[in-house]
Amino acid sequence: MPSPLADRSGIPPVTPVFRIGFVVEVVGYELRTAAQQDDVEHRLRTVVAGILGDVRVDPELAQGTDIGGARVVVLLPATADPARVLPGLLMAAANRLAQDNARFRDRLRLRMAIGSGPEELNRLVDSDPLRMAVARYPEADVLVLVSGTVHAEAGRLEPGIGRFRRVVVGDNEFTGVAWLWVGPD
Repeated sequence: MPSPLADRSGIPPVTPVFRIGFVVEVVGYELRTAAQQDDVEHRLRTVVAGILGDVRVDPELAQGTDIGGARVVVLLPATADPARVLPGLLMAAANRLAQDNARFRDRLRLRMAIGSGPEELNRLVDSDPLRMAVARYPEADVLVLVSGTVHAEAGRLEPGIGRFRRVVVGDNEFTGVAWLWVGPD
C-alpha cells in the first residue's frame, strides 16, 4: 500500500530542505573598464573563497554560481546551522573585504544578501532598501540584507556582531521583512 503522503504515482513527495546561502555583488562594477572588471572578478572570487574558509564550509560542499562578472551566489550545505553561520558570514565578509581593500587602490564595496535559495537571494540583493543603504552609508564596504526567515532561524545573535534594522522588501510578486546590517559595532 502506498504511503498516505505519496501522490498517485506512489512516489513520496520530496521534503524541502532549508539551505542558507548568500549572494555578493560588487557596487559600481559596470562603471569600471574591462581590465578593471577582470581584476574585480578575480578579487571577488578570492573574497568569497575566504568567507567560506572563515565559516568552515568546504567549497566542495557549497553550491556556487557566478551570475555575471560581479555577482556570485553560494548555497551552503543543508547541515549549515544559521545560528552559527550568520554571524560568521557577516564578520567574514567585513573582514575579508577590508583585507582586500587594504591591498588595492580600487576600493570594492559589496551588496550582500543572506537567505534561503537563489530566488530569494537575488530578490534581496536587488531590492530598493539595500540599494538605498549603499547610497546612505558610503563609508560601509559591505551592506547586508538578511531574510526574515534566516534572521529568525539564527535566533538571538551575540553582542558585538552589529545592529540590524528591520526593512520591508517588496516587488510585484513578493513583500516581506528583512534585516539590514551595515557593519560590526
